[in-house]
Amino acid sequence: PSPAPLLVEDAMTPDPPRARADESVAVAVVRMRRGLFRHLPVVDGSGVLRGLVSSRELARAEKRLGTGDVRIGELVPPRPPRIRPDECLHCAALRMRQERLGCLAVVDASGKLVGLLTEADFVRLVATTLAPSCAALPQRSKAG
Repeated sequence: PSPAPLLVEDAMTPDPPRARADESVAVAVVRMRRGLFRHLPVVDGSGVLRGLVSSRELARAEKRLGTGDVRIGELVPPRPPRIRPDECLHCAALRMRQERLGCLAVVDASGKLVGLLTEADFVRLVATTLAPSCAALPQRSKAG
């Protein structure tokens, strides 16, 4: 029997850092710089996904608008790319490649953020999955 297909929840980062839509751009900028991550989901007071902002988009907005009274919820498009945790991981990868997405917000049936699926998650999955098979291979020299 073939193994069960991998699901989004098998590779996603659960409970990722997030910003509330009513937070200032300044708070979001600090959070991203401290956390060293490239994508920040934006949620409402109930945890429902309202948007997704990248560090690049946030830096552009900061230069253009400053960080004063601008709220992060004002910067994000209303329908960020999203996926459910029980969807096929292969389909998520194809979608990310086709649509040139760096990440997908993972939401439950009520639209609440439960995770984030990023390119780094795929690298981690491949690295951990291939580790046993690579250990058996002869090591190549690091000639440059």
